[in-house]
Amino acid sequence: MLQFLRTCWIAILGIVLATGPAIAEDRAAKPNPVLMARANGVNDASANSKALTIETMDMRVKLRGRTAETTLTLRFANPSSQTLEGEFALDMPLGSVVTGYALDIGGAMIDGVLVPPYQARQAYEQRVERRVDPGIVEVTYGSRFSTRVFPIFPRQGRTIRLSFVTPLDPKNGYVLPFGSSVSVGSLKLSIESSGDNTAPTIELPRGIAGRWSAEGLAFEGKGIQLGGALKIQPTSGPKLSVSTHPGEGRFFEIIDREDGPGIKAASAGTVAVLWDRSRSRLDGDHANEIELLTKYLEKGGASDIRLVLFDSSGAETSTHSSGASLRTALNTVRYGGATSFATLTNAAIGTADTCLLVSDGLATLDRRDAFDPACRLFAIASSRDADRGFLGGRARRSGGDLIDLASTTIDDALNRMNRTAPTVVSVTADDGKRIDVATLDGGSNGWRIIGEAPDRGDVIVTISGLGKANTTRRYSMPSSAPVFGGTGALWASHEIGTNAADRKPEELLKLARRYSVASPLASFIVLETPQDYAQAQIEPPASYPKAQRAAYDNMRAAAATALAGRTKNQSAMVTRLFAAKRNWWTAPQVSTPRKNRNTGGGGEENAEIAVSASRVEGPDLPAESAPPAPEPQMESDEEGGREPIVVTATQLDPRFPSRPRRRSERYNDYPAAAVRDQDQAQGQPQAKIILDKWNASRPYLDAINAAGTDASKAIAEQEKKYGGLPAFYLDLSAWFAEKGRTAEAIRAAASALDLPARNNDTLAIVAARFLRLGETDRAIWLLEQLVTLEPDRPQPRRTLALALIQRSQKAQASTAKADLQRAFDLLAEVVNTPWDGRYPEVELIALNDASAIADPLKALGGSTKAIDADLLQILDVDIRVVVEWNTKSTDMDLWVDEADGERIIFNHPRSAKGGYLSRDMTQGFGPEEYFIRKAPSGTYAIRVNTFATDRLNPNGPTTVTARLYRNFGRTNQSEELIDMEVLPGVEGELRIGRITIGGK
Repeated sequence: MLQFLRTCWIAILGIVLATGPAIAEDRAAKPNPVLMARANGVNDASANSKALTIETMDMRVKLRGRTAETTLTLRFANPSSQTLEGEFALDMPLGSVVTGYALDIGGAMIDGVLVPPYQARQAYEQRVERRVDPGIVEVTYGSRFSTRVFPIFPRQGRTIRLSFVTPLDPKNGYVLPFGSSVSVGSLKLSIESSGDNTAPTIELPRGIAGRWSAEGLAFEGKGIQLGGALKIQPTSGPKLSVSTHPGEGRFFEIIDREDGPGIKAASAGTVAVLWDRSRSRLDGDHANEIELLTKYLEKGGASDIRLVLFDSSGAETSTHSSGASLRTALNTVRYGGATSFATLTNAAIGTADTCLLVSDGLATLDRRDAFDPACRLFAIASSRDADRGFLGGRARRSGGDLIDLASTTIDDALNRMNRTAPTVVSVTADDGKRIDVATLDGGSNGWRIIGEAPDRGDVIVTISGLGKANTTRRYSMPSSAPVFGGTGALWASHEIGTNAADRKPEELLKLARRYSVASPLASFIVLETPQDYAQAQIEPPASYPKAQRAAYDNMRAAAATALAGRTKNQSAMVTRLFAAKRNWWTAPQVSTPRKNRNTGGGGEENAEIAVSASRVEGPDLPAESAPPAPEPQMESDEEGGREPIVVTATQLDPRFPSRPRRRSERYNDYPAAAVRDQDQAQGQPQAKIILDKWNASRPYLDAINAAGTDASKAIAEQEKKYGGLPAFYLDLSAWFAEKGRTAEAIRAAASALDLPARNNDTLAIVAARFLRLGETDRAIWLLEQLVTLEPDRPQPRRTLALALIQRSQKAQASTAKADLQRAFDLLAEVVNTPWDGRYPEVELIALNDASAIADPLKALGGSTKAIDADLLQILDVDIRVVVEWNTKSTDMDLWVDEADGERIIFNHPRSAKGGYLSRDMTQGFGPEEYFIRKAPSGTYAIRVNTFATDRLNPNGPTTVTARLYRNFGRTNQSEELIDMEVLPGVEGELRIGRITIGGK
């Protein structure tokens, strides 16, 4: 393993969620920075090591206006005899934005490259052996920097360089906390001003001494024990400062205030309290938030108070006549669901004069751009990871403000809320052209804006709140501006934060790269070799050494040529593969039977392997088209003693292959092209699908079940223990669904989206749950995000297409056409794109799905030109099974035991009776497909065999989704959707269910 890792130096930068409410803790008393180590990179408590030390720390702070630019270079030493993985974390000053990261590779510092987090994760994981935790941490809107560096070899060291920009708080300035005892072998500190500031007030941490001079402040020392905090507060400065961002133009920062008689007390009037009760707010500083609201309402004498509790499940309103009544209501709030601002409609808010939004601003479900209430808005945040750009932008343009309880006191907050604050109405150049600005905290009576400086002339700022009429202030631009990247970086960060939920990720990534700004959409990554960059399709940094850059260019050119060739040949390749599949479908009996090839032992399920599968109920159909639901029949299971669910197949609407139709409808009611009656259903043997009951076993579910009528109390208790991982809420969602509590099941699933540990897999799993529970529109919204986030995988496209097909079945014709067209086009992308070798012949499975909707789409006036007409042929079959799973580090196979005992498996993919198995996918997700055109009577056992499971996925066990089709492509097609869990470490064969044709 070590030999492999010697060729694989990789580091990924991130900022992670700080736990606990920031306002309630003494940040300086906590360890900061934190340096941990793991032996050989294994994420296990037994492998933890204390050997790593901070050998050197070089910190440089540069001030311009009210912005600070910090560069921190650290050298880690490993005096031990073990190869270590180092994990370094630093709580930066609040509001800081990471603008640079570098790691030493072969003695040279290599700058990090900003890429989407998914791409960074893929690049990292492809270079670390399976079952070794890659330790990828991504970026949120918090101010905690974290990075992992691997490997750090015995008696050697590694160096990292971090750059970040900080907007100085109007009251507290720049505050970098250090823990009570941080050991540094050798330390250098320098603080300097760009020349437009007077001498700042500086408070040095313990272990450092020095005074400000004309050149700034400098310190050097050895054997330092840091403690306390570094605090910098400029005493005065110009109202306007202009700087040049390296290569990206000029930016201005305006900081001004008005202390005259124009500033007056504000009347709250009628008040709407918009309280975010989503899962991400569970650890907010509710006590301080409620205290602020209560004092504000009591001081203003408000008696008409509208409380709106909101999350993804909707908005719940109540009225209150006093702050005390409001306090009582807020102290009983139950937190859960995802953060969704789409539920805050004007109807929910009412006709309030003042709105108090208490939220972290981090929308995890639905678009948030529609949230723009017609009231004076104060946004109140207490968590370190709050999206201050979005909250402050929404508040300040309404005449309100962002109240950041992580950096201000309640008395200061009340001061600002009870006065008419100056509000920037517009910012223009001399020629009247509008200038987009970031609005920052300007203090109680001030305003602070950052924007792109015009080429010439002045900047004109129009301000309200200084009197009866708007006031205009003019600021003259200087002819020259020093190079300073901080101002432009803050502007770009604000743009990204404000628009993160409302613009395409590729647009925001482009902006992040232009200004070198890390965000939740862009993580820094450093790779070792040109080959690493080429294979990951990540362009090296501009500072990359010339020889290595040339090698990368050559490899990418060769890869581009190869891709062009594959793209050119894609159509011919799909045509050839489809012809082979169709030939087998036409003349299937060409194989030698191989009965009972059962590597799991005996052909029956191993009783020692846990099985947890469930029939998935879809959303109800409109009353006028839904068939009577068959009554489930229970019969004994001779194999395992369980009571499976027996589901009798039902006919489907031929326009929509997964939609039940009434038997009284006549086939000729539909366009002839959509009718396929190839099996003459009158003589078809009766079929039934037998599935095992859902039987998840978890400690928290056991505790909840044992609580009986006190289940709600038990859920709250178990949430405190296990609520940090998506798996808890996903299991809780299944628990609610099993009991028919659909609304609670949806809210529990949505809660998983609000966790720092969530990843793209979480989005896919929650989308699947939403589809099962009838929350189709939101499922499709999530899947659309996934398609954008993971463009290199075919599965998200196919999954989204199937969801759109499902939605089209209940829609009006025009909407159905749009959904079917989008679905067909997505499937066409899967068919026409030359995917890498991880997904062999996925095109054929997508082609089957596309063929099934081609005629309905054309009947509605849609186009199927994206796929060659010769390929749009439904291969109708008696049985079709398609399985997929939700983790990439899982190697899983579809097995089918046919009626005569012959097992269809990856090394025996064709049966004597015509069974067909698609290519084996060994690197996660699937899909894999089995079909048989003319199935002899008997029982067909559907199984999956797990060779390796993903042990580190925060979403819990791998979930296998199986679609079992009877009479696929025919007018009486039926389908069962099945979910099944594969527990970490459980390998071997597991049975999904059985399809019985003709008889028992």
